Amino acid sequence: MIVNYDANLIERHRRPWLWKKRRWSDHDNAAYRRIALQLNYDLPKESAARSVLVATPAPCPFSAAGGVGLASSLEQELGRPVLLIDACPARQELSRMLTGAEMEGWADLLRDPSRSLESLVLRTSSEHLRFLPAGTTRHETPGSEGVEARLKTATAIYDFVLAFGGSVLNDTSSLALLPHVGCVLLFVAENETRIEDLEAAQEALALCKARNVRVVLTSPHRGKADLASQAESQRESRPRAIPRLVPE
Repeated sequence: MIVNYDANLIERHRRPWLWKKRRWSDHDNAAYRRIALQLNYDLPKESAARSVLVATPAPCPFSAAGGVGLASSLEQELGRPVLLIDACPARQELSRMLTGAEMEGWADLLRDPSRSLESLVLRTSSEHLRFLPAGTTRHETPGSEGVEARLKTATAIYDFVLAFGGSVLNDTSSLALLPHVGCVLLFVAENETRIEDLEAAQEALALCKARNVRVVLTSPHRGKADLASQAESQRESRPRAIPRLVPE
C-alpha cells in the first residue's frame, strides 16, 4: 500500500555544509517533524521493526540531506537514541556529507560478523543521534541473514533506526534491507523525478515485498516568492543547527 506524505521541503542543499554554519529553516524543521511524528505513531514502541529505509527512485542530489534532516527531527522529537546508517556503500553520499567516507561502517559489519556495532558507530553533535558510515567495502551484495541480524541488534539498542539506501534503481545493495525494515520512505522530487522512474521503483519495491511504502513528495527548489513570504518569520525564529560528527 502506498501512503503519500507531502513533506513540502523547498530547499536544495547543494554545498557541503557540515563544518559550515548553515542552519535548517523553520520550514525545513516543520516538514521533517511532521514525518517524524507520523513515523513514531505508525511504528509504535511495541513494534519489533522501528526501522525505516529512506530511498529515491533515481539518484537525487538532495536526498542525503533529507535523510539527515529526518534523523535529526526524530532525535529531537522523541528525545530517544536514534541511529542513522549509510546503507549505500557504492555511493557513500551520506558518509561524504558527514565526513565519514572511507571509514569502517555498515559494509564492514556485514562482511565480518565478529565486529561490534557499537565499535563503529560515531557520535554527533546531537545528544541522542549516532551515525554509522557506509564502510570500506563497496561492491559486495549483502546477504539477507546478515542484514536481518545487524538490524535486530541496532533496533535493540536504539529507539529508532533510519537507513539511507540511495537509489532503488541504481543502488541495489540496499534492497536487502526491504524485508527487514518497518517502513520505506520513497523521496520523490517535484518536477525532477520522472514518472517512469517512480513507477519502476514502485515495481521493484513490490517485487522485493517491501512493507509500508510511503511516497514523500518534496519540492527541492525555493522560489523568490517563497523566500519573500518566509523571510520575516525566519528572522524572528531561531532555527536549529544541523548535526555534525564529534571527534572522539
